[in-house]
Amino acid sequence: MVLRGRSKGFTIVELLITLAIAAALLALGVAGVRSLQGYARDDEREADVAAIARGLEQRYANGNPYATAVPPDYVEKGSYPGINEWFHMYGSTKANYTPATYTGGYATRVLPGTSTATFTSPSGVGWAPTCSFACQPAGDSATINSALSTDKYAYEPVASNGAICYNGNCPSFNIYWKSEVDGTIHKLRSKHR
Repeated sequence: MVLRGRSKGFTIVELLITLAIAAALLALGVAGVRSLQGYARDDEREADVAAIARGLEQRYANGNPYATAVPPDYVEKGSYPGINEWFHMYGSTKANYTPATYTGGYATRVLPGTSTATFTSPSGVGWAPTCSFACQPAGDSATINSALSTDKYAYEPVASNGAICYNGNCPSFNIYWKSEVDGTIHKLRSKHR
């Protein structure tokens, strides 16, 4: 028996239902890929911070072979870089240092195992000290949140009294980074405390 008046195609309702299902599946797939990309960038952040921490441990063990400093700055073995040395490593002029300026900086040379890419977050934003002037005590959450506001890694040298260490002997450090996936702030601490 042959039905007459009925075409051999899909109805508009069937096509619309099919398109709606395909669009929903596509949206779920895109969301899943974006989530995976966020996790991958967080893994990169964690690896960068771990590499820099290893470099800082080498700096602690060997001192700074690229510059000398007069007190109160200190670049010898047994200390992590203070804020002043950190800026000097990136090419800033510091009067207490010889040379006063190291054109282009030398951070990747004084921190073995790092590269320029290590100091740049996955979104292309660079480093920041947690604070460089009139700082709160080390670990101050408002200061850390401010330093991390634009996907930066934040370096916090800590003095023996718990304050931010600008110069002199800095016996410990913290490095902070913020997760893209859930916004959690992660802290990596120095081996020496």
